[in-house]
Amino acid sequence: MLKENEENHKQSPIKELQKDKEKATSTPKIVQPLPKIVPPFSQCLKKKNKDEKFKKFLYVFKKLSINLPLVEALLEIAGYAKFMKELVTKKRHMDFEIIEVSYNCSTIMTSEMITNKEDPGAFIIPCTIGMLQFAKALCDLGASINLMPYAIFKQLGLAEPKSTTIRLLMADRSIKYPIGILYDILVKLDRFIFPSYFVILDCEIDDEIPIILGRPF
Repeated sequence: MLKENEENHKQSPIKELQKDKEKATSTPKIVQPLPKIVPPFSQCLKKKNKDEKFKKFLYVFKKLSINLPLVEALLEIAGYAKFMKELVTKKRHMDFEIIEVSYNCSTIMTSEMITNKEDPGAFIIPCTIGMLQFAKALCDLGASINLMPYAIFKQLGLAEPKSTTIRLLMADRSIKYPIGILYDILVKLDRFIFPSYFVILDCEIDDEIPIILGRPF
């Protein structure tokens, strides 16, 4: 009896280990899902996806015509509404993209830029008014009016000037009151004819520069 008890006592730990192994194998293992790895530049992937959709949208938009079934076009509108809004409301920014330009644009961009010249302020040009030719007419960009002496107005034989309340402040700080204004006077410069107006002033005629063309001209 003692030997049997000793054998049972020795076998009991072995049986317990076997039972534990059976329990371990019988119970299902819970596998935890791997953590989702977020790409470091997710915005680039989104932009690439949007660009592909935008290209597809442009392709369908170019093919859109009377021959395209209306039902098919309506089905695509829901997906392309965002891109349509961008085309209408704002410009699409192009970053790091190759844009092919025409030959004319390429020639302009590769040619030398024209250097800016200083504003001359005042210069002399020939002009013709009616039957009178003026070899030297002062074109003063600082003047706000076109000025014609009363004696030249009489030589041209134009219509009566309209009255005006303009007062002219001269270089010597004196104030002059013009006789009137003539509108729609044709001034010929080379091959071009421009309608302009002149303020008629009773003053002495400068033999070298008889009339002044101002900035409005």
